Amino acid sequence: MREKLSARLQMPMTLIVTLCGAQAFLLQNYKYHTFSGLMYSFWVLIVVSFALLMVTICYFVRSWWNHTYSFLPSAQVNEDYRQSLIEFYKTCENGEQLAAEHFTDYLRTHYICCSAANTVCNDIRSVYLHKTNGMLIITAICTVGTFLVFSFGSLGEAL
Repeated sequence: MREKLSARLQMPMTLIVTLCGAQAFLLQNYKYHTFSGLMYSFWVLIVVSFALLMVTICYFVRSWWNHTYSFLPSAQVNEDYRQSLIEFYKTCENGEQLAAEHFTDYLRTHYICCSAANTVCNDIRSVYLHKTNGMLIITAICTVGTFLVFSFGSLGEAL
């Protein structure tokens, strides 16, 4: 699941970079100096687009970074533990059976703990990815609106 989530983060990253580029393009090419309603609309939209993009980036970072996954002990650690159980229970009447039961419980407990921790981690990442995608849609709409005002209002230098 971790790999699927990481793969699903590739498209939002591309869109974030694209929106950053679009906003930079609009600001770099803005050349209108006379006050008008279009100029005011442009600045309101570009500021709102930038703020939305910052929120989107925050959600994106939260979905990508600072998540710790749990792992089962290595095969060698497990085997060492199994051997120590066999050694510990070898003097008991049904020592092999007790060792096997305790080892099974050991594996089950580790598996459940790791699985539960990883599920919580994946759920948190999925929620932030969902929020990232929602904010990307809103940011893209606002950025397109800014571009339309920029283009139809002739607010930039000749392209």
